[in-house]
Amino acid sequence: MTTAAIPRLVAGLLAASVLLACGSGSAEEMLAPAEMTTQPPALTTYDDQEGRFSIRYPAAWERSMQSLTPGLTDPREIVSVGSYHMRPGGELCAHLPVNALEDLSPADAFLTIQERAQPHLADYPPRPTQFDLGKPTEGFDGELCVREPGDLDQWWLPFRDGSRAFYALVALGTSASKETRQQVTQTLNSFHIDE
Repeated sequence: MTTAAIPRLVAGLLAASVLLACGSGSAEEMLAPAEMTTQPPALTTYDDQEGRFSIRYPAAWERSMQSLTPGLTDPREIVSVGSYHMRPGGELCAHLPVNALEDLSPADAFLTIQERAQPHLADYPPRPTQFDLGKPTEGFDGELCVREPGDLDQWWLPFRDGSRAFYALVALGTSASKETRQQVTQTLNSFHIDE
């Protein structure tokens, strides 16, 4: 360091001391790192032009590229997403994605949406402004379709949107985090149809 640089260094240190002394916070507060903020998860949008709908889900999740209910024709499965790899089919019930439900771990989330071909719309309640997962659906026959139904909670949600009628099945592992529960609810609420 040159002798000419020393006075500048001393002046800089004195100025920093004055600023710290005059400031409202302590030196520890002023030097503390900024608080970490949690970033929302990245989202993927699936836009089905033929089916005239779109849905957004966490980018870390999977969307099934094949029907998980291959024997089901009406209603027809139009989209299934989950926080884990989902297998199609299953032995116990053709109308539900049995293997996908049985593969769901205690921390996982799953959502599938099925659409009726020619519904009697009066049989379906109007879509709520926001879906809210309260208590799991009681008496839902999906409990009979999986070997260990006590390991997951299921919601069976029929609804109509415009001139179309749907069933949404939501399943959560019994140890799923609050964040995972919010993610599956947000995914369901992002479901948008184009009339």
